[in-house]
Amino acid sequence: MEVISLFTEFVKRPGLDKLGRPIRLRINYFEITDFPFNNVYHYEIMSDVTMPEDNTNNVDRRPPRIFKIRIKKVAEIHMEEINMFLDRRGLMTSNVLTGIMALNVLIHHMPSMMLKRRGEYFVLIRQFNTDSEKVLNKRTIEELRDISERDRLKIENFLKNLKFYATHDENALNRRFRISKVTNTSDSNTTTFDDNGNQTDVASYFQRKYNMQLQHPFLPCIVIREETYLPLEVCNVVEGQLFMRKLNERHGKYDCQPSQSRANKINQGIGILNYQQDEYMQQFDFRVSNEMAITQARILPAPNYSIILLLEIVQEMQVWLKAGNDAKAQPQLILCILPNTGVSLYDAEIKRVGDTVTGVVTLCIQSRNMFAIKKQYWVNVYLKINAKLGGMNSFINPSQLLFVSESPTIILGASVIHPVPGDTSRPSIAAVAASIDAMASRYVASIRVQQEVISHLADMTK
Repeated sequence: MEVISLFTEFVKRPGLDKLGRPIRLRINYFEITDFPFNNVYHYEIMSDVTMPEDNTNNVDRRPPRIFKIRIKKVAEIHMEEINMFLDRRGLMTSNVLTGIMALNVLIHHMPSMMLKRRGEYFVLIRQFNTDSEKVLNKRTIEELRDISERDRLKIENFLKNLKFYATHDENALNRRFRISKVTNTSDSNTTTFDDNGNQTDVASYFQRKYNMQLQHPFLPCIVIREETYLPLEVCNVVEGQLFMRKLNERHGKYDCQPSQSRANKINQGIGILNYQQDEYMQQFDFRVSNEMAITQARILPAPNYSIILLLEIVQEMQVWLKAGNDAKAQPQLILCILPNTGVSLYDAEIKRVGDTVTGVVTLCIQSRNMFAIKKQYWVNVYLKINAKLGGMNSFINPSQLLFVSESPTIILGASVIHPVPGDTSRPSIAAVAASIDAMASRYVASIRVQQEVISHLADMTK
């Protein structure tokens, strides 16, 4: 039995279950009620495939009806060893890792045949409304007449790389296109292109070519590639596409749901997976409960803190302004009070100028929160100010972090952010963060624009 060398026996935190009052909580886990004890056998099935020769005479030849396959035993997974590991009576071994992978394949097998997979989870694909109300806050098509350049760019950014199919030609129903951009002209009557040496507009071309009169010729056109246009009204979005872009603050509100609503959606999802009727799991004697697991937790007492709210009048502000001008020193922090929750002002201006122009850290506060009595909000603000000015908000006891405190040690964390699939105009961005004190509580960061792998790690850690 091969034991993985990276196995670490974690020490339990002292003083567990001492503070606060106990409470029972439901968590997003589902108990395995029956676990297989019989060993699992892994076989590899191989078949010889005859490729067509260089000439084209045998390309369309019907393949033979008799197939020769080879079955080879690859491994035997001892489930008892996995049971011992789950009961904290065994170590993490290669057999345990292989068994966990096999169980993951078993759990995903039936849902993968019924549902579409998105990342690490399964989803039921339903039609998503991507109409103009979601982007421009316009409820009718008539409101889209003569849209401004700003609104056109909003639509273009939202629709770019979206897959769709066209309905004007029956021969093209099965074809899938991607939106490249939206035409600069406001309607199909003024969007022209070269048609066999003659300049014609999109609306006239569709009338002549397909005997189709556009119902909304005032709408802009979709550009698939250069000199290839389609009216919006003949384009249908392909359902089930994954939205890969960053969500804005309005989308984030959907994450702030009551716990009961979240629990109901989780239970709906486990009902869709229908593990109780999974014949493959039944054959392995593997069963999962339909009820969310219950665990013991504790509600900790509120921490003691004090809030100091300074209300400065104009004269006092002038005193501070004069003192700053007399000092002739670069500020340590710029506090920005935002008039609204506009993301563009926060990301594109304040953070860009602070990080790339002035080199001064910035902190943004919404004006509506300036005079609101929200204790937790201001505690978070003060913690941010302390950290941005080089302070330390929390640290681990040095006795529990001996490998850092006993000798000079740097803790590094690295990550790469890639552009969305299909976006070839943006590079990958690599970031590295490193600790700068003996308690591993303060960090500095460095970024590079590069390819998919982190290729400048040595320079970034200087």
